[in-house]
Order: sequence, then C-alpha cells, then structure tokens
Amino acid sequence: MKPYYQDNDTTLYCGDARHMDDLEDGSVQCVVTSPPYWGLRKYAGVPDLIWGGDAECGHEWQSSSRTLHTGTTQSEKQDSNAGAMTKDSTTDAFCQCGAWRGSYGLEPTPELYVEHTVEVLREVRRVLRDDGVVFWNLGDSYGAGGGTQVVQTKNASHGLAGYRQKTPTVKPKDLVLIPFRVALAAQGFATVSGKEILRCADHLRDARLAGDWDAVQMVEGLLRVWSRWASLDDTWVRSIIIWDKANPMPESVRDRPTTSHEYIIMLTKSARYYWDAEAVREPHTGPVFSGKAGRSAEGYTGRTDGLSRPPLTMKHRDYNPAGRNVRSVWSFPSQPYPDAHFATFPEALPERCILAATPEVGCCEKCGAPWERLTESTTRFEG
Repeated sequence: MKPYYQDNDTTLYCGDARHMDDLEDGSVQCVVTSPPYWGLRKYAGVPDLIWGGDAECGHEWQSSSRTLHTGTTQSEKQDSNAGAMTKDSTTDAFCQCGAWRGSYGLEPTPELYVEHTVEVLREVRRVLRDDGVVFWNLGDSYGAGGGTQVVQTKNASHGLAGYRQKTPTVKPKDLVLIPFRVALAAQGFATVSGKEILRCADHLRDARLAGDWDAVQMVEGLLRVWSRWASLDDTWVRSIIIWDKANPMPESVRDRPTTSHEYIIMLTKSARYYWDAEAVREPHTGPVFSGKAGRSAEGYTGRTDGLSRPPLTMKHRDYNPAGRNVRSVWSFPSQPYPDAHFATFPEALPERCILAATPEVGCCEKCGAPWERLTESTTRFEG
C-alpha cells in the first residue's frame, strides 16, 4: 500500500485494508471508518477480491448467482450515494480450498461477512497503538427471500461439506443484527445457529456409528472455521454508540418502525487507552445539581427531575460547568455530498471521534504517546 496523496500535514493511502504493510505495528492512534454494509450492493469499478482459503491454491472457481438484499438495508448512507451501482443479482465464486471471490459486503451469509470483517479488524488491530481507539460504523440489514446455491467442499481445513449454507441463515424480513455479530466476534464469540450445532452433532453421531474418521475430521474443520470467525484476540468493546439521524430516508414499510439510526462500535486493545472526555463534553439539558441540599442549579427545590428520588443532600456531587459527559446516543443529520463517493459521513461525526481519541496538541515526538490534558478542580464532578 503506497501513498496516494501527501503533503506536509497529510498522507493518504489507497489499498487493501487487510494488507497495510507500509504502516508499522502500533503506529495509529485512532481509526474512524464505515465499511460496506452486508448484502446491499455491488459498487461500480470495484474489483473482486479473494478471501480466505489456501494461499498456495491455484483456485478453480465455481460460481452461483443470487439476489442482493436490495431495499432491505437499514442505512440510507450507503443506499443513496452517487458513485454506487445497484444490481438485482450478483455472482459468487467459491473454490474447493475454501476461498471466496467477491466484494466485501456481498458475502452469501452474514457469518462469512463477519469472518471477513474480523480479517480486516485483525490488520487494523496490528497498526493500532495500545492506547488507540477504533470507531467502526455499521448499519443493519434485513433478511431477503433470495437464497444462494453454494459450492460443496470436502477440504478438512475448510470444514464440513457444504458448511456454507444452501439456504439463508436468517428468515426473510428478519433483522440480521450484523453490528452485534461483529461486536461479539471482536470479543471472541462466534454466532452459530442452533441448527448448525445440531447438524454438526448429527454428523458426529453418524461418524461414530460408521467409524468414519474422515467425517470426524470434517467436523473438526468446521469447528475450526467457526473459531476463525471470532479470532480477534484481546479486543475490548467499550461502547456501542447509537447514531441518531434527524433526517432519515423514508421507508415503504407499514409493519415496523422506520429505521432512523446506525451503530458505531467503539473498540480498544486494552482496558486503558487515551480518551479526552473534556474535548467532547455536551451541554447540560434541564436542571443540574449544585450540591446544595434540596436545590438544583436552576433554583428548584425537592424532586426536580421527575424521578422518585429523595431531596438532594450535600452528598450529591457538583455539576461540571463545562458540560456533561458525552452520551452514547449521538445525533447527527445526514449530510448531502454532490460528488461521486460510496458512503459519506456527516463531518461532525468523525470530528467527535477524533477529538475524543486523539490529543489536541499531538503526540510526543520521542515515544509517540499522546499528550494528556491536565485538569484542575476543587470539587468532584460527574457527568
């Protein structure tokens, strides 16, 4: 991956996020990104990539056509941008070694999408500093009616024959919960359906009765495949932020609420990391406590917040005049962009992420650690 643009202050790289070889280990302080969402569209001009399988294999591809999840995404951010091409169907290509050729986001199953997401996150984690933070924006999707016929394989390293299901792993109109599957994978959990576990147990039973050790080997391969879906070591999910949109796209649905939010998964490499709470404080809303018995900063007495709480006492902490601690619901309206771009952020969203996870004055030139903000107070604040 080589620099695409460079000046005295900025270097832009363009390349495969799975292979950021030009970036050193632990060299990145903050990552803010929004990858392609699952099952939405094939973008014009984006070549297919090879994912998984045996790197030494020459790859003989077997293809199958399927229907995209057109109209079933929860995100207008990737549903209505210039520069993208919607198709009613696409073609998957599988190899006997277990490799898949296609565009990230167009995997035939959510499980395969999560596996590829973990592959990208593994490289992101490599370049991230130990005190760095990742903000991973994802929208959710709904199951569609079109299934996919997939290749059969007997490669033990790939797993049980035909483990890539012939039928969709979610029901039509069923919410896929992609952001939560990714979050669980980051924590080391694989989301496997009960039906798949039962199918695995049935194969083990048949292999035991028949004394078929090859079948046992296939089941072992399948279990190892499932573990690969969640092989992101030592990653913390610190928050799942709700991106609340003030101007969501209308949806032609009459049997559920209109979707007006997306998710931002906040990931770190350790329990301690750089975070500048002062840089992203929010204005107080409503009465705030002054710490004086029975009185708020607005001058009200007694129970001022509508909750069943006793009158304030001196034990209540003073409020922070700089604002309250940032909440986990961020309200940013979608922002139009006239040029060709696959998916654009409202500028205020990545700005907040950068302010929170990077220092205003930069990092130490010697060790690379971020400069921490020094604060002085005579009272104990709580947001």
